[in-house]
Amino acid sequence: MIYQKSNGTLIYRTSKTKPIYNIGQTTSMGWLVLDIKRLYKGKLLSSSEYDTLVMKHLDLKNKTTLLYKMDMGRVIETIMILLLIYTLFVK
Repeated sequence: MIYQKSNGTLIYRTSKTKPIYNIGQTTSMGWLVLDIKRLYKGKLLSSSEYDTLVMKHLDLKNKTTLLYKMDMGRVIETIMILLLIYTLFVK
């Protein structure tokens, strides 16, 4: 985050948590928030760019998880059918 102190000096601070202030707001120490950048895979992005990239990543992850679960369900279904056929022919 980039802050401006009341005397006009700029302060660059990093944080691992999501900021509680928005651009243009004043912090409890009287600093004006000038800009908020988020770190994503080694790149500094604005909050909106960061949010869109994270949502795309989560959407892709959810789709691959769903596909994985569907495939595992079909594998289990096929194994159960084969076990049923095996038990019918063995008995």
